[in-house]
Amino acid sequence: GSHSRKWLENIVMGSVSEKVLRSTSIPLFIIPTKKRD
Repeated sequence: GSHSRKWLENIVMGSVSEKVLRSTSIPLFIIPTKKRD
C-alpha cells in the first residue's frame, strides 16, 4: 500500500526533499547523493 511506499521514499529521498517536492508548484528533479562521513 501507500504506507510502505512512503517509508521507501523517506529512505531514498529524505524527509526534507520530500517536503520540498510536495510544496512546490514547479517540476523538480531531486538526485540523492551519498552522505559525507
